[in-house]
Amino acid sequence: MSAESSYPVTEANTVEAVLWDFDGTLVDSEPFWIEAEFALVAEHGGTWTMEQALSCVGESLPSSADKMLAVIEPGHGYTTWDWVGLLVERAGGVMAQHEINWRPGAERLLRELSATGVRQALVTSSPNDFIRGVIERLDPMPFETIVTAETVSRHKPDPEPYLHAASALGVDVTRCVVLEDSRAGTAAALAAGARVVTAPSVDGTTYEQTDILLDSLADVTADHLLDTFWK
Repeated sequence: MSAESSYPVTEANTVEAVLWDFDGTLVDSEPFWIEAEFALVAEHGGTWTMEQALSCVGESLPSSADKMLAVIEPGHGYTTWDWVGLLVERAGGVMAQHEINWRPGAERLLRELSATGVRQALVTSSPNDFIRGVIERLDPMPFETIVTAETVSRHKPDPEPYLHAASALGVDVTRCVVLEDSRAGTAAALAAGARVVTAPSVDGTTYEQTDILLDSLADVTADHLLDTFWK
């Protein structure tokens, strides 16, 4: 779907902020998570499939951890949070060995929005320890606030992460544009009341609800994105 063909007609308003998802939207980190999932499950005597891995995309880490714990041999004695710690350490280690793996169009759009003075925040279900290696390499820092797994008590698809980000910025969430790639993240943003642009990171993923569905963020510029919702 092209950016031009999917733009809705909306009433005049003012965009107050753009809220970015991390995994699969800003950075293509999902391969690192998936590699870590397969390795950890195999090391503990279990079997993990790509279908199971893809079901974890956009979910909270505890939810993903519970799915993996369900397929390993019993008796290892791990709690959900024990496994989360192992997964974060493994995936973070894999990602740290690579250059920033930007999603198509993401780095350019991030810089364009910064250049136009649009306020931006990062809203992720990943923990701070996982994203830190990427965030510390951003110069200048484009995000005024960063919401991670530790920041909130409820995670995507709950709207709390996006509501928290808007509150931290002191803006109206209904005047925010959210950039997402997953069903869980899209649902969270819509439930918060934001306008949502979804560019799926996993081929074949379907979306029943979103404001704009794009093949890639490479299909849109900062000016075009902002003019889409509020002229």
